Amino acid sequence: MKNEGKDVTEMNAEMKEAAIRLLESLAAIDEYSLTDQDKASLGDIVEAALEMFINKR
Repeated sequence: MKNEGKDVTEMNAEMKEAAIRLLESLAAIDEYSLTDQDKASLGDIVEAALEMFINKR
């Protein structure tokens, strides 16, 4: 993607935001109430998962 001139940082941020929205939606479907601490942790969890996915060989 870098070769195509795309901003990888922006794309990663968009994927992170979409993943967080998905997790919040899944929690709501299960009638699980996310605490403020849960919500604060979601970003870190998603970022770690993306790093593992991107760096997987």
